[in-house]
Amino acid sequence: MEQESTRENSDGSRNLEEAWEKLIKETNKYDDDMVKNWKEDIDTLLVFAGLFSAVVTAFAIESYQWLLEDSTDTTNTLLLQISKQLANTTVVVDVPQPTFQPSSSSVRINALWFLSLVLSLTSGLFGLLCKQWLREHRRDTPTRSQAETLALRELRNASFQKRAISSFLAMPPILLEIALLLFLAGVLELLWTLHIVPFSVVAVAVGCSAGLYLVTTVLPPLTMFGLAVVPSYISDRFNDHIHAFHNICPYKSPQAWWLFWFCSKVVRHSSTAKSFFAKRNRTLIRMRDWSMFDLSLVRRASYTEDSPSTSWSYPVEINVYKLQALRSVITMFRDSPSMVTHIQTIVLSLPPALIMATALDFWSNTVWEEVTPSDVQYALVDDIGYFHAKCAGSGVYCYGAPDPPNMVLHSKPFVRLLYHQQYWLSLANNLDPTIAQELLSSIEEYMQLCELHPPSIRFLLPFPVAAKVWIHPNVEVRREGRRLIQIYEDTWRAHLGPEEEWDQRLAFIVTLARHKSPATATWFCRVNFGGRQLRPRAQLPSLRQRPDHRARVIRVPENC
Repeated sequence: MEQESTRENSDGSRNLEEAWEKLIKETNKYDDDMVKNWKEDIDTLLVFAGLFSAVVTAFAIESYQWLLEDSTDTTNTLLLQISKQLANTTVVVDVPQPTFQPSSSSVRINALWFLSLVLSLTSGLFGLLCKQWLREHRRDTPTRSQAETLALRELRNASFQKRAISSFLAMPPILLEIALLLFLAGVLELLWTLHIVPFSVVAVAVGCSAGLYLVTTVLPPLTMFGLAVVPSYISDRFNDHIHAFHNICPYKSPQAWWLFWFCSKVVRHSSTAKSFFAKRNRTLIRMRDWSMFDLSLVRRASYTEDSPSTSWSYPVEINVYKLQALRSVITMFRDSPSMVTHIQTIVLSLPPALIMATALDFWSNTVWEEVTPSDVQYALVDDIGYFHAKCAGSGVYCYGAPDPPNMVLHSKPFVRLLYHQQYWLSLANNLDPTIAQELLSSIEEYMQLCELHPPSIRFLLPFPVAAKVWIHPNVEVRREGRRLIQIYEDTWRAHLGPEEEWDQRLAFIVTLARHKSPATATWFCRVNFGGRQLRPRAQLPSLRQRPDHRARVIRVPENC
């Protein structure tokens, strides 16, 4: 027993030591990466500051002489006086000596160039100081234990953040940029005094450069204010939790961050801004740096909501950034055998209908039939073969029907539709009379508030949801499902103007023909088609050469 106890204590100590080592290793890796980025920026800055200072010094050596009295002018004045005295020996000629006064342009040029030189050298000095601080911050100090090492790291990190060293590290590049602008201003002043043509040419180049600098400095704060203003509390669950894919501004720089920081301080202390945000249920989130802002944007889109409009607990999580990332990864690596296996493992862990509609771009599949993991696997390995297989026979009417745009994750109405469709599918998989009422209420409420109208996309309710309700063994559930008939009838009759080039109602007829239930017959008997002809588009581009998919006219009978 004592040996077992000793062995357990030894194993526990070993595991504890390994845990500390792993923790220290990861924290060191994080700190080293951060410090490495700063050091690389400072090294680049020092090289540029040295070259730029040399250029400015060459100009300053020449320009400072414009502030001194020219000895040649004094010599000429004396020679003139001697010449006049020799010409007239009886009269003493007194030639006035003009006092030297440097031109105002020379004064301004020298002020700009010498200030530019000082700022450039100062940025280099601060860069050297920052490298010294970083070296001491990451100095490897021997300690008695791993816990003491972590405590020492926390002491240094807390002091580092308390003294705002990260903000100070952003100062040398800004000083160097200001120095460059001052130097260019001095060049323009010099050319203005010489000739209008070189001044105009250089002014255009400098204006474009300065304008680009200004735009790339102002755009990130403007973009951040648009994305950093979030609901202060959730007042409308139908709208507040829906996030489309937003592109962030990539022009990230220290001066842009300082501008955002200053503006956010002004906004938070402004009573007018507080009142404006309060009336609109908005607040400005706090952020420490660019990375924190980017991560907050991704995490804000990762919501798990019980229901779009009610309180049932069938969570649906849709993160548009993760789905778009999967879509990009699939596009890049679907032809790589070594990567396909890993991608399959990831996509098969997610809802098949969600992956099919977003990452694989087969929205129609999720609307007209139930998607299985085997469908996802087939479409991932051979998307063209999967498309042709699904378009065989009458399936061409389903898979040739209009789809949402390719950038569906960038559109808030389509993201909202996608979220509701996944929510309805999750409810349909757990049906009972109470859940059926919740499902039908959610569908009817969404149809009333829907922002999508024909002919962009006509049938919004996935047919697998209706099929599961109509063939459910519970009579009460099937009775509730009759409410879907009215929704489909309203969708059918919501036809504006001439027929669409490829009518989605053809896909609906084919799907109904495949599904046999009393509700199907009821719907056919209730809807009066009026002998309308539904003419599909000539052919899909990839199927034009197939003789079994020639365009044909379908005439629905006057009465069923």
